[in-house]
Amino acid sequence: MKLICKITDNDIGENYIEIENPKTRLGARLLWETPNNALKLITECYDKLVKSDYESVYATKFVVLRDRKILEYYINKYQQYI
Repeated sequence: MKLICKITDNDIGENYIEIENPKTRLGARLLWETPNNALKLITECYDKLVKSDYESVYATKFVVLRDRKILEYYINKYQQYI
């Protein structure tokens, strides 16, 4: 698996970097978390999701649930490396 991202000197030591796209205007940001903490955050946010100007709440929940299931799979499969 390859992860592509650009980190600048200004991002060093920060927990997130801002991304220039429409979702940023809605308060989205990219967080760098441990796999287990990411799973906790995704699980906690699922029931708080609401419809946006771009997607229905169904579509948003579908994407979040998909991401949670993918993360759960890799945490369970590679727990020894986490």
